[in-house]
Formats: sequence, C-alpha cells, structure tokens
Amino acid sequence: MAQLLNRFKIHNKLFEIIEDAEEQLIIISPHIKLDDDYRRALFYRIDDHRLRITIIFRKDEEAETNHLSQEDFDFLKQFPNIEIKQCIKLNAKIYANERQALVTSMNLRCKAQEPDIEAGILSKFNSISSFANLKGLLTGFTKDSLDQQIYDLTVQIIKKDSEIIFKTEPVYDKSFLTQTYLRSEIKINCSDD
Repeated sequence: MAQLLNRFKIHNKLFEIIEDAEEQLIIISPHIKLDDDYRRALFYRIDDHRLRITIIFRKDEEAETNHLSQEDFDFLKQFPNIEIKQCIKLNAKIYANERQALVTSMNLRCKAQEPDIEAGILSKFNSISSFANLKGLLTGFTKDSLDQQIYDLTVQIIKKDSEIIFKTEPVYDKSFLTQTYLRSEIKINCSDD
C-alpha cells in the first residue's frame, strides 16, 4: 500500500531502505552527492558481497558538471557486488530494496543542501516474486497497481534506459553444498570514457 512522505520522512526512509536491504539495493538519482550520513549508511554494507547494488545517475553530455563526483564514484567502486550505470536525461528518483520502493522528488544529495519542499510515495511489497532479480510481475498485485507500475518503471530504467559504466561481481569457491566468498572481480570498467 502506498504512503505519502514529506522531506524529513523521505530521508529517514531512505536510510531504512539502505540498512534493511538484504538482496538488492537500487539507487536511481540524477544527482548523487553523498554526505557523511549517506556514506556511513552505505559503508556499513561495504563487505556484504550478497547485496547487489545498482546505482544509476544522470549522463548529460551538454553540461560540464558531473552528476556523480569522482570521490563518490571511487567510494562506490569498492563494493564487491555493484553496478554503476548512467542514463541520459534521467530525472526520476527511485530508491528501493527487495521489500519497498521510494519514488520521490529528492535527489541523493546532502540534506543541508536541500531546503526544498520534497514529497515521495513509498510502496511496500508484502508478497513479491523477486524484485532483487527483476523477474517480472509481483505476486499479489494487479498488473495496473501502483506497486507494479513502480516495479515496471524501475526495471525499464535499469534494463533499457541506462548504460553500464562499472560492474563488480563476487567470486565464490563452490563445493557440493556450500559456497565460500573469495573476492570480487571487476567485470566492466568504462569509467575512463
């Protein structure tokens, strides 16, 4: 069921989405500038190789400013299971994990830099097939429900509207019944371009 949030509740909910993510964390924001609080919340997840993180920011060929700083990009590249993508003319802001999604007017920037009035819609998924793996229809929802529309929009931005510039994946030693995390490998690195 959807819930309307104001600026302060949006920040709190975003921290909750980051902290509670178990399988998937999705951050879609045209402008990303991590303040100490957001950096700290993410840093607590830096060794979690099971958590798949997808970050999408705006690629604007006409603008001379970068929508993701080199400092933040270098910080994010340390995560063992991350995909960093860019999207031309991105203006959507969606923050999600496998249980809830926040669609909002707020960019992921320092709280002090955003005195603006913000609003957001929180969608909670009670029964889900697999948001983490982006498999398709949510279970328990109709095709035209708000939850399903948010899911579909997120999948479209991730799979169709954005291009990958950096990706790491965990490498495991797999035996008959167990798998042991060994390291993370860079699979794609187009960041110099």
